[in-house]
Amino acid sequence: METLEQFAPTIKRWTVEECENLSRLGALTGRYELIEGMINDRMGSGGKHSKLIHALMIALLNLFGAERVNIQTPIRILGEEGRFNQPEPDAFVTQQEYTEYDENPLAQEILLIAEVSDSSLPYDRSTKANLYARVGIPEYWIVDAEGERLIVHREPTPEGYAAVTTLQAEDTLAPLARPDARLKVAAL
Repeated sequence: METLEQFAPTIKRWTVEECENLSRLGALTGRYELIEGMINDRMGSGGKHSKLIHALMIALLNLFGAERVNIQTPIRILGEEGRFNQPEPDAFVTQQEYTEYDENPLAQEILLIAEVSDSSLPYDRSTKANLYARVGIPEYWIVDAEGERLIVHREPTPEGYAAVTTLQAEDTLAPLARPDARLKVAAL
């Protein structure tokens, strides 16, 4: 007896190296990121998304300075995870100033990653959160455009983040890397 599984299509998992080759050949153009072997288009950010990225950038610049804040830049991941993953977060903060890096920063050199989420909220809360936790990103923020809230992930484990807190516009928080600072969620 035949089963449906016998007829399921094979899904190609792309590697970072394959994507780089496709890009060099001109077959992969524009902005993209590789997550779990899937090539995700990073184009098409609407006006609200762009506005929120700008607000996020200003808030992070005020907290950490221009030398450590990166906007829409790929990060590198080592080991087997790195074969199939090259995320390009909306923003991240590095341990060192940008002049210390000859290549894009490694995941273990990142203090905080932030994504602005509109239509991608379920994906950002599951797939991306799990990836960032597995590679040890200490703090991951999701700026929820529709819900007008900030979802803060902390305490990474191989299974995901152990602490997830949702903050509303009237709330404030202190990033783990700047416990002396206070940020109003409404600023985002």
